[in-house]
Amino acid sequence: MDFNLLSTLQVDKDWKNLKTISLTGNDLSSSVIECLQMKLSVSTYEADEVSEIEHGIYLGSLANASDQFLLARLEIKWILSVCDVVPFYQRKYRYKTINVLDMPETNILEYFDEGTSFLEEAQKKGENVLVHCMAGVSRSASIIVAYIMKTKKLSRDQAITYVRTKRPIIQPNNGFMSQLYQYQMILENIENEKKCHNEKVTIKEVKTSNKGEKKEDCQLV
Repeated sequence: MDFNLLSTLQVDKDWKNLKTISLTGNDLSSSVIECLQMKLSVSTYEADEVSEIEHGIYLGSLANASDQFLLARLEIKWILSVCDVVPFYQRKYRYKTINVLDMPETNILEYFDEGTSFLEEAQKKGENVLVHCMAGVSRSASIIVAYIMKTKKLSRDQAITYVRTKRPIIQPNNGFMSQLYQYQMILENIENEKKCHNEKVTIKEVKTSNKGEKKEDCQLV
């Protein structure tokens, strides 16, 4: 069974059938059953809720993205879709689509900077943005976690915990979790390089300001 297919099932008419399948289906692998049970546990929340993660940044589902009354109430101007869906009401909003499958082997890491830049641009303009996939649990949640890691300088686990305080149902798949850790390493390397550069600038300024005085040279290793 395709994990991505599970994301497209309609909550209102299919969840009872899924519960029966997950309990009685002998042909289902344990990983598929786990995925089904996770989706069952969050179905009520994901059908009804959109979550404000930061001021003006919302995380939700495809149902939220198609609800023009909700979008109007939240004053959404930007929409980031992290799935293969034709944009709704394209003329009314600034759209960006990141077309990825909710599969552990999907390379979502390559889209983290692209996604976070979109959110940063919306924030700079002071306009509200909705990030969504099918359920607002894995793909779009991963982009949001990456954004929180980058802007708040948090580790993957810290960012996951932070986002879950706003949207408890987020659960990036195992592959995405690994890639979020890779992103943590990338961000840490960038910060270390910046720190090194700032130290060099500071040392240079100190040397310049102390011309004529005998000082020991300070070198970075």
